[in-house]
Amino acid sequence: MSELIQKCLLAARKEQSDSGFIAKAEKIAVYDNFLFCLALFRSKTQEHVLEAKQLLTRLLYFQQSFKEVPSYGNFPLFISDFPHCSDHLQAVRCLVVMTYISREFSSVLGAELKERLERAMENTKSFIK
Repeated sequence: MSELIQKCLLAARKEQSDSGFIAKAEKIAVYDNFLFCLALFRSKTQEHVLEAKQLLTRLLYFQQSFKEVPSYGNFPLFISDFPHCSDHLQAVRCLVVMTYISREFSSVLGAELKERLERAMENTKSFIK
């Protein structure tokens, strides 16, 4: 499993831009970056966990947070689409990764990030309903 994680991280590093996000064809896909964040956590090295926490913090900012909008709680497909969320399945995809991170790595997140992640998960669940 660790070999698979290392290969994933190596492939993602090739796609990583100066911003710290991984990008394909100059588009930064939110879901791909959630997966990259999960891979960083799974590597369990201190450097990667710190990078994953920073990346997760930045990704959570792109959740639709305007309660007046029907897509409240969803994430855009690409960061450049923010605040517009056009794919309803994006919420499900991101929720799966956030749930896994919350279950497996809550002890290393810290109180503030853990709270933000739980709040984001609740908002996403409310969107899916």
